[in-house]
Amino acid sequence: MTFSRLCRLFLLTSGLFCFLAQASTDNYAQHAQQTCQTMVAYRMGSLLDIQVTEVKPLTVQNKWLVTGEVKKQKPAVTFACLLILKENKMELEKLELFQVKQQTK
Repeated sequence: MTFSRLCRLFLLTSGLFCFLAQASTDNYAQHAQQTCQTMVAYRMGSLLDIQVTEVKPLTVQNKWLVTGEVKKQKPAVTFACLLILKENKMELEKLELFQVKQQTK
């Protein structure tokens, strides 16, 4: 096999690996979002208007952060879910709910 063929094979293999890694990351992000929305809905008592604003992997291996708001509450409730990926399943590690009262003058 010539050097140029080896280079092409390497580039093709690298591209395929990057594509599969991205697809896997997108899949985990979707699972993280769904798990967090389910847990927030459970804590709030219903499937209200839950809006996810960010889903991102953390530098700590297999952990994800999902943030967002429940809009129909007055004032809105902000949430943050810390999830961990164990055996291809997302598990809730911590859920924080925040509601800032509006100041009256």
